[in-house]
Amino acid sequence: MRIRYSPQAKQDLANIVAYINLHNRAAAKRVRESIRRSLGLLKSFGELGRMQDEGVRKVIEPRFGYLIYYDLDKTANVVNVVTIQHPKRDRPYTDK
Repeated sequence: MRIRYSPQAKQDLANIVAYINLHNRAAAKRVRESIRRSLGLLKSFGELGRMQDEGVRKVIEPRFGYLIYYDLDKTANVVNVVTIQHPKRDRPYTDK
């Protein structure tokens, strides 16, 4: 499967990295790479995440706990990343 980022997901990742970068450049790089590794797993295991409302799935990035919300387009063989959120923020989907 291919990974496709929504404009919101791209902005989320940029905001996360920019915020952490203000305090610790090396930590920002570690967080970005860890999120990308989690996304890489979805290429092979698209149904890894738990179903949420509205047909969206959620996977938790294990090292830092970021929540990655995505949906699958099996016909196009694509993982659509909808948003990436810190667990303490209000989230657009109801967790199950």
